[in-house]
Amino acid sequence: MNLLAVDDQINVVNGLAESIAWKDIGIAQVFRAYSAAGAKEIFLKYPVDILLCDIEMPAESGFGLLEWVRAQGLQVECIFLTAHADFGYARTALQMDSFDYILKPARYSEIEAAVGRAIDKISRDRNLSRLARVGEEAEKRRYEEAEGGRGKGDALYAAAAAGYAAEKSAACPVPGGPAGKSGENRGTEGRLREDENPADTDLSPGEAWPEGFDEGAEDETRRRIAQVKRYIARNLDRELRRDEIAEHVFLNPSYLSRLFTKAEGISLKEYIIQEKMRAAREMIRTTGLSISIIAVRVGYASFSYFSQTYKQVYGISPSEERRTGRNTV
Repeated sequence: MNLLAVDDQINVVNGLAESIAWKDIGIAQVFRAYSAAGAKEIFLKYPVDILLCDIEMPAESGFGLLEWVRAQGLQVECIFLTAHADFGYARTALQMDSFDYILKPARYSEIEAAVGRAIDKISRDRNLSRLARVGEEAEKRRYEEAEGGRGKGDALYAAAAAGYAAEKSAACPVPGGPAGKSGENRGTEGRLREDENPADTDLSPGEAWPEGFDEGAEDETRRRIAQVKRYIARNLDRELRRDEIAEHVFLNPSYLSRLFTKAEGISLKEYIIQEKMRAAREMIRTTGLSISIIAVRVGYASFSYFSQTYKQVYGISPSEERRTGRNTV
């Protein structure tokens, strides 16, 4: 994959290009641009998968650049870098479907982690697209062979491939498709409430348990739960969906909910909220970031919903926490 770093400060771009071991995380080429116009020239000449971009630049902003990229129909994940702790900027970035929003100055390790997550998303989306194409081709072959009476074995293979593709697509909907579409970006709260249906904690009639996975295998259970917790910890700064987490650990979503609740004594939804609020509390107590930016950093697009959730968890508002808890642990 290729990455394009864009900032009107030359030292920032050079630092990004030279201070991170990009090839170690799967980036083959890092392009550099010092303006939106320069970035457009690179987009027109070379394939770019990830855009790492400043927001405020002379002549044209990073938002304007991303809008142009979208208009060109380019499939690019965008990570914004900005020195401005402005909730309006963060909201605009979310509305433009950017992948992440990082405040400068930021550690290179933080930027590297965000790019790593973007690489994972791109790989996942591409695999799903390939799977969908395989399913379409298999379906076409099935009907052609049914019409022409060709080899029975090939027809059976095509039908099986089509069924497998359909099953995978249903379990892991392509972003933006009917199953995954949620309209306007509503933030963590909307996704959690959609995905975490209390009635879904048990397997449905006829729904298969994961092959080779015995609920009584305590070691395997602990390993899967540890995987889930690590994935949540790495992705607290964005929306987390139960189906996405289940896909990551190769479990049925309903079964994952049931397994997690049994193992931890708390639902997956409650655990995600708990961890997001814990991270938010640490930032409120130890940094000077505005509360609105902290809300964005733990994946909430709605500041009011973040404040409401925080108060439900800790009994005080984020603002009260800042006034009283700065010097406590």
